[in-house]
This record gives sequence, C-alpha cells and structure tokens, in this order.
Amino acid sequence: MLQVHVLRRAATAWLVLLLGTVTATGALAGDGRLRVVASINDLASIAAAVGGDRVEVTAIARPGSDVHRV
Repeated sequence: MLQVHVLRRAATAWLVLLLGTVTATGALAGDGRLRVVASINDLASIAAAVGGDRVEVTAIARPGSDVHRV
C-alpha cells in the first residue's frame, strides 16, 4: 500500500512539473478540462492515467513512429 502511495505521489509531482510550462491562456478545453500535449504516446498515457477525466491529452507522435524523430 505504501508503494502505491509513493508512486502516485511521484507521478503527480512529475505531471505538475511537466505542466509547469503550460500557460493559463488556452490551457483549458471547452469543457473545463486541462489540455495536455505530450511528445510521445508513452508520456500521453502517463498524463492521462494521472489526470484522469480532468485532462484532455494529445500526443504529437503517431503510434508506432520513431520517437527519436518527433
């Protein structure tokens, strides 16, 4: 149980760090959810898992693309 709490806290802190560059203007979707744009699908999955229904996540890279060329 303690590990889950620590991992969730670390993931939340990481997401807050990532979202620290988001500006207030245009950061909210029309339904009030926070817009998150991730470079690769793995990061988009993490953001969606942490943010849940409070975020609208978009990945820049297409599924299966070479992440070193995004």
